[in-house]
Formats: sequence, structure tokens, C-alpha cells
Amino acid sequence: MNWKDGVCIALALFFLFLLMQQLVYLQQLEVRTKKSRAEIVIIGVTLLVLAGLVWWSGAGLAQLAAGLFAVAFFVAGWQKQGLTAVGLLTFQRGREFYPWQKLGRVEMVQGQTVKLTFYTADGVALVTHDYWPADLPRVRSVLAAAGVQLQIKE
Repeated sequence: MNWKDGVCIALALFFLFLLMQQLVYLQQLEVRTKKSRAEIVIIGVTLLVLAGLVWWSGAGLAQLAAGLFAVAFFVAGWQKQGLTAVGLLTFQRGREFYPWQKLGRVEMVQGQTVKLTFYTADGVALVTHDYWPADLPRVRSVLAAAGVQLQIKE
């Protein structure tokens, strides 16, 4: 084994650890965000490019494993946005998770999608997520159980 294989094995283990952490978050999700068509297309093209790079540059099993775990981590990180019983999963301001105690209120606008804007306890807008209208009862129950103030806007 040369030093490149050692580095790739270490990277594969690192990405595997991060992937397992993302999978734990995915299991906690009660309501996932709605993904737009543009977002799906961009992620799809990115995945094809990453898969091509992994296949083209992967000379051995260690390189392929590191690339595979990196791609899986990328997909899991994209899919893990939404609501859990204990907080909000998103990647904003360098954090993945915001417990309900750190959030002050949520504004909801209904249309083709349900847009939720989350505000910190200080009143600063944190992030806006889109949800499917069919998920609205689950969204309301999660927010009510968490005791988060929901404001409906027209």
C-alpha cells in the first residue's frame, strides 16, 4: 500500500463517518422540504459530474470508496432539510441543526407550495423552506408540539 491509498482510506473513513451522521439526521426528519425542479436538475448534473470524476480518476478500490462515500454524503446532506420533533434541520450560518428553543417564530405563506420562514429568537430571518401542501397537517402538528409561534401571512 502506498501513501495515496492510505490517504484515500482515511478520506473514505472520514466521509463514511460524516455520512452516518447525516443518516441519523435523515431518520429524525418528520417533514422534508419540497425540492424545486431547478434544484433537482442542478443536483443531478453535479452528481453525474462527481460520479464521472470518481470513475475517471479512481485507480483503485480505495479511491472509488472515497468517491462513493463523498457522493453519498453530498446527497444525504441535500436530502436532510426539514422539520424534526426537536428542531429544524438546514444548513445555514455554519450550523446544521437549530433546536426549537433557538427559534422565535415561523411565518407561513400558502400558495402552490407552503413557504415557511423561520426566525431566530432575536427576530432575524434564518431561512425559508418550501413544503408540499399535503404536508401542511404534519407541519402544523410538529410546530404545535414544539410550541413555536406560527403566523399565517396572506
